[in-house]
Amino acid sequence: PEHVKGMLLECLDRNSEEFYQSMRSQMSNPSVFLYVMRAAFSSMYRENLKGEFNVPWRKQDFDVNGKRISFDVNQLDICSSYLQAKNAEIFVADWMVAVQDAKAGDLVYFDPPYDPLSDTSSFTAYTAGRFGKAEQRALADHARLLRDRGAFVMLSNNDTPFVRGLYAGFEIEVAPCGRSINSKATGRGKIAEVIITSRRA
Repeated sequence: PEHVKGMLLECLDRNSEEFYQSMRSQMSNPSVFLYVMRAAFSSMYRENLKGEFNVPWRKQDFDVNGKRISFDVNQLDICSSYLQAKNAEIFVADWMVAVQDAKAGDLVYFDPPYDPLSDTSSFTAYTAGRFGKAEQRALADHARLLRDRGAFVMLSNNDTPFVRGLYAGFEIEVAPCGRSINSKATGRGKIAEVIITSRRA
């Protein structure tokens, strides 16, 4: 954590549009990843069709309003100690691979690209690989397999008839959630989202 903290503080001190652009291609470095996600517009992760991170810098916040990024680097020590004490393993993999060893009693949470509210109103291409209706169906099938294995499954999505149909037999709770990311101001505000669970905790 000391190395991560040192590099992160240097990135925060050097925050500028030019520096940000140069760092976007180095996000495999944990310090750079933390910096870029704090400096990116709405802290959003999105890729273009080539798989390149392409979220713009928060120019309005930094250049126009003079804001600075606040980050309590000491929290990294707390996180590091906790993960070591729990012997936790963190890895990057396709979602099917990530949950292949899930067993009875485990908690599996999925946060997929959301099902569009309409053909034109929602954006689901956050990575180079698309996540459409077929992928949503595969996720629902996998959620059932994990549930039948005894794992506790939880996921979020937009409240659409398609999603409700996919998860028939699951517990579905609706909550209005604020949306701050939209090209049109009228598209921001409260949107109904669902939390889907395989059984009540």
